[in-house]
Amino acid sequence: MAKKSKKFSAFSFDSQAGISEEWNKAWAKINDEAQKTLKQNLKNLGISHFTEMNKNFSNSEWKEMWAKFNDETQKTLKRTLKNFGKPEFSEFGKIYSQPEWKMMWDKFNDETQKAIKRNLKNINLSHYKEWGKTSAHPEWKEMWVQFHKETQRTLNKNIKSFGENQFSKMSKSLTNPEWKEIWIKVSAETQKAIKQNFKNFGVPESSEIGNAVFDPEVMTQTFTQAIEKISKKPEKIAEVQARHLKDFQDLLQSTIDRLQGRMETTFIAPINGDKRFQDPEWNENPFFSLLQQAYFLNAKYLKEIVTSIEGLDPITSRKLMFYTNHLIDALSPTNFPLTNPAVLHETVASSGKNLVRGFQKYLEDSANGQWQSRMTDMKAFKLGKNLATTPGKVVFQNDLFQLIQYEPLTKRVAKRPLLIVPPWINKYYIFDLKPENSFVKWALESGLTVFIISWVNPDKRHAQKTMTDYTLEGVKTAVDQVCSITGEKKINAIGYCSGGILLSFLMCYLKEKKANPIASATLMATPFDFSKADELGIYRCEHQQRKLEEYVQKKGYLDGQYMVRAFNLLRANDLIWPSYVNNYLLGREPFPFDMLYWNCDALRMPAKMHMDYLQEIVIENRLIKPDGIHIGNVPINLEKVTVPLYVMAAQSDHIAPWRSVYSITQLAKSPSIRFVLSASGHVAGAMNHPSKKKYHYWTSDQLPHDADHWLKDAQKHEGSWWEEWRQWLDAHNDGTVPARTIAKDLIIEASPGSYALTVGE
Repeated sequence: MAKKSKKFSAFSFDSQAGISEEWNKAWAKINDEAQKTLKQNLKNLGISHFTEMNKNFSNSEWKEMWAKFNDETQKTLKRTLKNFGKPEFSEFGKIYSQPEWKMMWDKFNDETQKAIKRNLKNINLSHYKEWGKTSAHPEWKEMWVQFHKETQRTLNKNIKSFGENQFSKMSKSLTNPEWKEIWIKVSAETQKAIKQNFKNFGVPESSEIGNAVFDPEVMTQTFTQAIEKISKKPEKIAEVQARHLKDFQDLLQSTIDRLQGRMETTFIAPINGDKRFQDPEWNENPFFSLLQQAYFLNAKYLKEIVTSIEGLDPITSRKLMFYTNHLIDALSPTNFPLTNPAVLHETVASSGKNLVRGFQKYLEDSANGQWQSRMTDMKAFKLGKNLATTPGKVVFQNDLFQLIQYEPLTKRVAKRPLLIVPPWINKYYIFDLKPENSFVKWALESGLTVFIISWVNPDKRHAQKTMTDYTLEGVKTAVDQVCSITGEKKINAIGYCSGGILLSFLMCYLKEKKANPIASATLMATPFDFSKADELGIYRCEHQQRKLEEYVQKKGYLDGQYMVRAFNLLRANDLIWPSYVNNYLLGREPFPFDMLYWNCDALRMPAKMHMDYLQEIVIENRLIKPDGIHIGNVPINLEKVTVPLYVMAAQSDHIAPWRSVYSITQLAKSPSIRFVLSASGHVAGAMNHPSKKKYHYWTSDQLPHDADHWLKDAQKHEGSWWEEWRQWLDAHNDGTVPARTIAKDLIIEASPGSYALTVGE
């Protein structure tokens, strides 16, 4: 025991004398700072609507909430401090049992209780009769943000004090195994406490804001049905278990063979493209190799159990596999500090500072109660500075969009201008990222006149806007304006993702009205047949739809971050867990990436339009049904699309699966359709600048009924599909004219425009 006491002498503990003077001073300082923070933030809580003094403090619900909060805090404190008192740390355990230590904590608790009672007297609960709804109140959210900031300042100040004074030798101790173990436990308990107490305070959970796929009721229904089906045919599970046991025995034998040099290859190879296990230790170190192989084997076992269940309806089956995949992803050994070799190396090299930095980042990301790991450095970009910098002007605007015209970059341009229709759920600058990645800049340099729609960020005023409004007041108005500004009767158009759906609506509408201002249309990553979008099937759930509809009808719109989270959940191993490991375990800043910045900068969606889209297009799949949807008084039938089409899809797209995109080639009656399949995903596959010389794409002159038959016969090309598209577009440009400058009398403001600069939620 003397050895261990010496190792931790940096703490100035003296088991005989009790608590050292330095220790007392440090705790006194923490207590003072905590008291100041508590008083300041509770004072902020009582600023506006809280005028009555004593009436509501006796409210039973309020008392019950505080009692629950206090109980949870006490439990967490006791558990955490108990960890510090384990036998290996006998000196620490003795200090915890010292009367002075207990007295200090009792005093701290008494003072905290007094402060709470004093400040709660200023609170009027008349605005918050139902505690669960208070979190939506602006003052409440603002209070939490202020509280978080003050807590961060206090944390930083006290950590600094600990580092400069009493704990200057702490870095040496962090390499001790017991020390690492105790900090892992402390971190786990602290995270549980934060989540539990945020929940007690009424901060909205994901299920309360419409992201109901993980709602307890939905999950319970799913697993109940699965268990019921399993109980009817238990022999199926027994067969899977027997195979799993045999595979595990083979894995152990292969590990022994590798250790003895009789085998070089692994028992189960990682899936191609899985970046989690790139560290050499996963193959070279016997322990990590076995851990990795066991993880792969158990993942295979869980998936086989799910697929062996018979009699589930397709939606329940998809949800069950979705939950299983998320469990598998979450339990990956790469997500835990002690089983990730890269994290272990970083922890030793930095004396544990990576975990401290990571926890601070976790607090920052969960400050508003809605934890979401940052995928990129959100401070690294600013519109008009290093994104959306191509010179242009807003030349028209209405309640739904601004129209941007760009300055020409060549002396002559194609006669027909190009109008770009971005998704209504995203901002337009995906087409104008950093200059070296900008599609707009590249198109201008190739001799095109470019216009683009910048959608408004909707609020309650737009609650009743519909797909008809976005088609006619939006895209049709933009087409009319481009024709009027340039004096051309026909234009070329691009529609990306849901923007392509709006463009398709308009082409059908104009065909019915016997108008034809669109000479050609390019549909980028635009889904049409949602029966071929299997991954989105998890959201086709009546319970989820009901909760989502209640939420958006109340607010008048759907928060943009809902869709960000919904799509990220479909690719957790690419879009969630890598950020978790990088930010919280390695303690590193997220890499600044323009595409991910855009992905996080989402727009809100009008309540009625979003629910109609979800019900009619995603769930009922009416887009591929003749006359299944009406725009105005016109029934939409994709057979009416007769203009030349260039259809682009991305092979790994999880938002617009390429087979769903391909279906338009069989639905439209256009005499000229070109289908191109790009490598990569929804964004990277679409925005692949030729100068990067990345990825590849496939083309074919044939359009068979089956998409896989098309791919089987397609020819592969290296690089970007942009140049192939540009050659195709020349056939529909009708020659060239002198470059068009922007008319000064049309200029409203410079791009990126005020609509794009609004901040989403």
